[in-house]
Amino acid sequence: MDPDYAGFKNSSGTNIANIITLNSGDMAFDGSDNLWLLCSNTSNHALYKIDAPVPTTAVASVLVDTIIAQRANPVAGVSFTGICFNFPGDMYLTTGSGVGAGNNKLYRLATITSPFTLVGTVPNSYGDDLTSCVFPVGVLSVNWLNYHATIYGNRVQHKWSVNKDPGKLYNYTIQYSVDARYWNDLSAELFPVDRQQTADYFTAISGFPDAEWVYFRIRAVDVNGDQKISPVRRLAHSVPESRISLFPNPATSTVAIRQEGSTGQGFFRLMTVSGKTVLEGAFQSSGTEIDISTLATGVYFVMVTDQYGHVAPPAKLVKCP
Repeated sequence: MDPDYAGFKNSSGTNIANIITLNSGDMAFDGSDNLWLLCSNTSNHALYKIDAPVPTTAVASVLVDTIIAQRANPVAGVSFTGICFNFPGDMYLTTGSGVGAGNNKLYRLATITSPFTLVGTVPNSYGDDLTSCVFPVGVLSVNWLNYHATIYGNRVQHKWSVNKDPGKLYNYTIQYSVDARYWNDLSAELFPVDRQQTADYFTAISGFPDAEWVYFRIRAVDVNGDQKISPVRRLAHSVPESRISLFPNPATSTVAIRQEGSTGQGFFRLMTVSGKTVLEGAFQSSGTEIDISTLATGVYFVMVTDQYGHVAPPAKLVKCP
């Protein structure tokens, strides 16, 4: 077993060698704290995802989902070197620097099953590490250890911690946005600081502005007026539950999945009762047929996430011999 990639495993416990053998690429966190790994060489690329929360201490192995299995690059001879997300969740990828026709290209990937869309050309070397091209420059400052936002009824609880603030010089403000571009201050009740030796921990309760998606962040301003901006967190107001229907159920070879009350494309996952993923892929709410003929007899659960990130209650599927 090669120790370089023995820690990256799929749901079957198999090592994912491409994470190392495809020797270029980039990685980025999405708005839900999932870590996406873009792996590439001059001929092929693959895309992987590590579900949140991503471990921050040493572990024996990390479960990795294969989102795009290894396939050919749009332009042969040029590697993908950058990946990032915009606020609606569209993925952008860049190719590496150079003077060839395929170098320094910016592509958009709206959904996992859609083809790459060429957006244009970026200045030479700008795409060599796309996720480092952020603005404002205070985003993800080293002062921020973490920030979490959690829904409690019609309120939001904010928890964050910082270091390198020994003099307690920062004033903290909760900010919100409905498009992740224009930000407004949000009144909040800030609880007393829990001061510990290595970090300060803060808790605040705010309202929950009325919009389908609301983005939150913390703005810290010191006595000189300099500001530090926390990572952004996105929360969704509850939506009417949409029911997953399976036909036939029980089933032996194929089963059709539909999501009532929803339109568009999403993502499905078929899991065992122990939570192990055995099938996953793109999903059309109008109906997607999957092959279960090779699965063992037993009970499974189908989970569907729509294009807006809403997760429907799981549906039980019985696999017959």
